[in-house]
Amino acid sequence: MSDHRSRQFVGEVSARDGGPDLVRAVDGECELRFTLTVPRWRNGRLDGRDYHRIVLRSPGTNAAISYAAVLRPGRRLHLHGTWRTRVGLDGPVDELVVTRLWTPLPIPAGSPVGQPRQEAL
Repeated sequence: MSDHRSRQFVGEVSARDGGPDLVRAVDGECELRFTLTVPRWRNGRLDGRDYHRIVLRSPGTNAAISYAAVLRPGRRLHLHGTWRTRVGLDGPVDELVVTRLWTPLPIPAGSPVGQPRQEAL
């Protein structure tokens, strides 16, 4: 059976379900689980919001731990991933496992990239 769900989303980290949650998966790897809020547009007007469960994991690295320190509700993300179904406490949970992630860098507007600020000289 073919899965026709979208594998690419642009949205914001949601405070729904308590915000990002760093957990250890059954296989021992760290996972950062959170909900992404995606605006739904129809005829050029906002027609509600969709909520998707997202998982950030990178076996063998500390990516989930690193992102746990900076991902807060309201952070805008553009991500690609693949769907998986995990058995949770309340039954099956569909989640998008991130394969690519983009986010705006937290630097002040107008800062020269790759150069120290004047006060650092």
